[in-house]
Amino acid sequence: MSAIYPILSFLPLLLIGFLLTSALWAKEKSIFADLPIKCALSVGVGFATSSCLVFLWMMIVGRLTRGVFACELLLIAGLGLLLQRQRAKMSVEVRQPNSMARPSRHGPYVLRSVFGLTSLLAVIRFCSVTLQYPHGQYDAFSIWNVRARFFFRSAQYWKEFTQVTADSHSDYPLLIPVSIARSWEFIGGETQLIPSAIALLFTFATVGLVTAAVSRMRGERQGLLAGLVLLGTPFLILHGSSQYADVPVGLFFCATAILLLLHEEAISKNNFLILAGMAAASSAWTKNEGILFLALLFLLHPVIAVMVKGKKECFAEFKALLAGAAPIGAVLLIYKFCLAARNDLVAGQGTGLTVHRLLDLSRYHVVSHWFLSRPFSFGRWNSLTAIPILLIFYFLLLGATVRKKEVCATSIAVSLCIFMSVGYFFVYILSPMDLAWHLESSFDRLLLQLWPLVVFSFFMLVRTPEEALVTEPVAPT
Repeated sequence: MSAIYPILSFLPLLLIGFLLTSALWAKEKSIFADLPIKCALSVGVGFATSSCLVFLWMMIVGRLTRGVFACELLLIAGLGLLLQRQRAKMSVEVRQPNSMARPSRHGPYVLRSVFGLTSLLAVIRFCSVTLQYPHGQYDAFSIWNVRARFFFRSAQYWKEFTQVTADSHSDYPLLIPVSIARSWEFIGGETQLIPSAIALLFTFATVGLVTAAVSRMRGERQGLLAGLVLLGTPFLILHGSSQYADVPVGLFFCATAILLLLHEEAISKNNFLILAGMAAASSAWTKNEGILFLALLFLLHPVIAVMVKGKKECFAEFKALLAGAAPIGAVLLIYKFCLAARNDLVAGQGTGLTVHRLLDLSRYHVVSHWFLSRPFSFGRWNSLTAIPILLIFYFLLLGATVRKKEVCATSIAVSLCIFMSVGYFFVYILSPMDLAWHLESSFDRLLLQLWPLVVFSFFMLVRTPEEALVTEPVAPT
């Protein structure tokens, strides 16, 4: 089947993502402002919105049919009209200047060239691995893709997917399998090009999003360095091609933090917070780890925002986050309460068993060893290119700085990294599975989920090379 068909099947949802992102973007800016960030976000927003729409259609109609594409077209038309009205209103108002930094005539040409070449090599490596393993790795064909086939093939019996196999994790959220089944319905047949193309989009949208966002807020050199760190993480490219959901959920994690920071400099209040709430809820609709992320966001944001900004502003921001998260969160709740099986980690708990695991010091020793040693090797770096070690030296060399207006959002981003790690730590402590197997089979993937968020937070904290070279003027005596 021609590669053009996956592209055609993605166009409606990518257009939905772009129009929705643009409609909720800072209203004082042109539709073409921050275009690289918008395009990268459109991948996540488009797939999340479309998959929720398809799932609700399947629940109401009883099966996946092509009628859902009429709903997508109506949504595109509605978003287009909304955006046109917003632009028309802007045309009679005084437009605010675009705060996005313009490319310098003396830009970092070497870094741009290295970034471009590295990106090309990463795409080639991704495609090479995909050709070698067209069905992805084990979880892809045993969980995500088999579920998509069930939705596409089984007509009105699609709800029985929870009975497919005993170890298929039937409580996992549905963004990826529903998106695959939707595209198969669009083109009228199954092809492995669809899950492979979805994996490609999410992998390189993640790199593009972090690169563009850091460039937007901290300068082009800093942004290109952040992108090179992600491209220089072999496991990101290798695991991205595996067709798992870890890279997509990682995109939503870092998108949430990026949107929180964009909010701090926006003139239009709360637009970016609505998008941030959508991104956080989308992570929960992608993988169960996203549910922890969503809960932590709504726990950490009020605490940090009250300390930095006060109760009144915190309450307004919290409402905007909630408004963004509510629609996708409602879809997730419908799925979890109406269809999903019981989570295997929760089912394996019991008062006596849970207390025993919490008090077993040997489990803490094993898990702590992984948490202390694995961050320096999970990316499949060799000893000469262990990027976490290089980042430590980079931090020590340049130092850190946080702009006053970014203190709240940066604190939330860093806190999310820390508390997500703490949450993962205790998931392993309480795990009913064989601990050694559980760590070996999943720990690197959990670190990869957080890696784009960690890289973004790091380059927002560390000083840029330009800032480090600036010397303070000596005060006259």
